[in-house]
Amino acid sequence: MFTFIRYEGVNPDNNIAERAVRETVIKRKISFGTRSSKGSETRSILGSLFGTWRLQNLNPFEQMKLLLLSASCQGL
Repeated sequence: MFTFIRYEGVNPDNNIAERAVRETVIKRKISFGTRSSKGSETRSILGSLFGTWRLQNLNPFEQMKLLLLSASCQGL
């Protein structure tokens, strides 16, 4: 619980994690969520993919295109 005391450079709060999901939460509130549990699941997965690609400094559009091309080549 007090890792930040033992190790220099560790933040005492989780603001980085909260900021990472802030945009997604705001979009969900503005759009009043989804109409189904499958829609919520899809939105969560896409948000995770796009967020990860941004953190990795990858172009989300290009990565999604590669993902879809890969799935179509595998017959999914």
